[in-house]
Amino acid sequence: MAAERGVRIFTVGVGTTEGDVIRFEGWSFRAGLDEDTLKKVADMTGGEYFRAGSAGELSSIYEKLNTKLVFEKQETEAGPFFTGAGVLLVAASALLSMAWFGRIA
Repeated sequence: MAAERGVRIFTVGVGTTEGDVIRFEGWSFRAGLDEDTLKKVADMTGGEYFRAGSAGELSSIYEKLNTKLVFEKQETEAGPFFTGAGVLLVAASALLSMAWFGRIA
């Protein structure tokens, strides 16, 4: 869906492909890095895959991503939508009022 809408996804792999046991707040689970899936997602959307083996590499990846990401501000006028909804509500209430008091022939 992202690719169809022109959204590029940049994926970042952290960890090892062999996996490791992660312990957090009394829980533990085995987690491994699925690089193939991350690469496919990036390729399908026109993005890019990065692998971070350390905190320093992760920091440099985020610096690179800042130069690749472009934000575009678009303003959308919502007034016509609310005006149309208001007109429909007024018309519906008028018709219901006429039906309630028997003024519809």
